[in-house]
Amino acid sequence: MKTADAATERKLLITALQHRSDRARNYILANCQHEDFGTEEGQEIRARMTALLKFGKELGDVAIFGADPTLSKEAKEFLKCSRNTKTKAAKIPRRHIDRMLQIVQDFRKIRSLYDGAKAITELCTGQYQESTISKAESVLLDVVKQLRENREKSVTHFGRNRSEEEVKQWLRQMMKKRKDQFIRTGLTHLDKHLTGWRRGDLVVISAPRGGGKTAMILQMMVEQFRSGYNVGLASLEMDEEQLMERMIANVTNTRANNVRRRDFGDKEDRRSVWEQWKQFELETSQKHGNFFSPWELKDSDYRPENLELDMGPFGYDIIYVDYLSLFSSGKQEMWKAQKEHSRYLKQMAKRLNPRPVIVLLTQLSKDERTKYGTGPEEDADYWMWWRFGEEEQETGKVELRLGKARHARGGVIPAKFDLARMQIRTTGGVQTGMSSYVENRNKRKGKSKKGGKPSADFDNPLLDVDLDGEEAARGY
Repeated sequence: MKTADAATERKLLITALQHRSDRARNYILANCQHEDFGTEEGQEIRARMTALLKFGKELGDVAIFGADPTLSKEAKEFLKCSRNTKTKAAKIPRRHIDRMLQIVQDFRKIRSLYDGAKAITELCTGQYQESTISKAESVLLDVVKQLRENREKSVTHFGRNRSEEEVKQWLRQMMKKRKDQFIRTGLTHLDKHLTGWRRGDLVVISAPRGGGKTAMILQMMVEQFRSGYNVGLASLEMDEEQLMERMIANVTNTRANNVRRRDFGDKEDRRSVWEQWKQFELETSQKHGNFFSPWELKDSDYRPENLELDMGPFGYDIIYVDYLSLFSSGKQEMWKAQKEHSRYLKQMAKRLNPRPVIVLLTQLSKDERTKYGTGPEEDADYWMWWRFGEEEQETGKVELRLGKARHARGGVIPAKFDLARMQIRTTGGVQTGMSSYVENRNKRKGKSKKGGKPSADFDNPLLDVDLDGEEAARGY
């Protein structure tokens, strides 16, 4: 069985070294890592590139890089090519680069599936002869998880053995603005406040049942796809058809019930729907070469480890999970399983390449925390939540609460919800002058320190934000 394409791997590495555009080189290196290569030579070359870049060294072209004395004889032979090959590699267009990256990543997925099937077979026919396939798969996933946690760690040692030039190069890299460091949320006023989410962040979004959580992430997906990001949605609740009905409603400004009934009006109305969707999907993908994909996950035993194996190779910039408590808890209590899952996904966001933002949906409990325990809040870099009672349903005016913001101040963002069309818009800037969550929860319940009476402003909508300890201590 073919589990690697050596010719494509070789061509991709030569292109990364020889292309006349630094932007093309950076694009290749950002979208593949040494694990993507199935040949030993390809893995060695990609790993050496990482080591050189880490210390601010130049890679050079094929001839310069191929003369690296640390490379094995086989790796040097792997890079040998004619002048004509180098000339072609210097000007390969973006679409061909994308195709090569896709082939390499597809083969990585094939290897994962092949290795998984092989391991399951060995487990079932070896020491686990009496086990069922499901039990063997569970053992395999535990092994995968353990390998992930015990992976080789990369550590920078400051001070010792670092020359002045190395320190200067490192600091120069740290001071350089990175164009792709932040990812837009798609909500205008939230982006102005945060500059966007940072790659590798874990974001938790909470709302009551029926409070518009799915509408919120669909709105974000639409705007992020339009901005050129690769977006993935792992849905453990809805099937693909239900999700796409809601997205069509958002993009074409059509009522969701009409989309569900396939009631699009007359011929002219249908033509308008087509033109809007064509502009959204085809023109966007032609401009940026990006994609979005809803994953319909039906397996009742699905776990974050499965998610990493399934979605990891595709190079998503943002991965949405709808929703956290629907992952399999096994025999654990829900609060413990949910904490374990959120911690795993937080680490997963930091080890995938490119680093994605992972967004988890959770339900909001009656005391306005994440349901089944506060573990996801503790792990999150950002936690956003909102109430959705009778008043919000009637007016559509909702106050989004940035209850935790590791890299910014918390606050309240006014928004307008149109759930009939699955559209959400922020309508004002972030307001940050507020008390802590616990203080204001007590005020709402009439538990102020002065005789148990609620304070005069206990129902002030700006009061319900739980800020991190240090910021709260400074009076933020």
